Amino acid sequence: MSSQAIDRKDSATAVRGERTAWPRAGASAAVPAAAAAVYALAALHPERVSDSLGQALGVYFLAQLPLALLAGVFSAAMYVEGPPLRRVLIYLAVVGAGVAAGWAGMKSEASAFAPAVGGAVATQTVSLLFAGRDAARARRRVSAVAEDGVNLIILACWGIAASLIAGVVLQHYAAAGLARFGIVLRVSDVAWVVAAYFAARALSAGYVHTAAFEQRGKGVFDRPWINWLVKNLGRSAPRSGSD
Repeated sequence: MSSQAIDRKDSATAVRGERTAWPRAGASAAVPAAAAAVYALAALHPERVSDSLGQALGVYFLAQLPLALLAGVFSAAMYVEGPPLRRVLIYLAVVGAGVAAGWAGMKSEASAFAPAVGGAVATQTVSLLFAGRDAARARRRVSAVAEDGVNLIILACWGIAASLIAGVVLQHYAAAGLARFGIVLRVSDVAWVVAAYFAARALSAGYVHTAAFEQRGKGVFDRPWINWLVKNLGRSAPRSGSD
């Protein structure tokens, strides 16, 4: 048996030997799972959501795309060996520069967005902190979560648009049927779409710490049909490493 065949066999054996790190998976998924619960509660009880809270929830969702892109850029710089804290500090330094520029541009309005942006930064920081000490493996995990994040927020934005259009159509053409079943459509119902987005982000963040990810090497939402759908909905750049 050739040495290359032996190396491939050893590599395959090592991959099969990987186990799911449940504590890391749970910790990484905790923040987006909590966000999903908050948005679900907002959809269930819109009357309890104040204007300031509604604004904060909206900004927190909108902040996900640039932060997901930033995590993807940061993953390319994760060749530096060492503890996760070092990578987190570099990430926070880059984010801090962007936040400072945004704060200077928004001036007095920035205080209203600070809690939401801070929470979004916390989401990415937790993902980086629990990525692990191995730089190559951590890079794969962060890249997978970032790619999933971009896919999911594009799908979520289209889902929100589709739900709003469907709501208008149903109110116009099926108002009697909705009233018969006691269904009241509200704009706040789009929070269900956002809750689903964060639930999917929680699944993505936890998945990269599983044995299945070690075998597959891609994010849970990095699938050919999802990539095709996202590409046709608003992402024209080719994806490296995808099927």
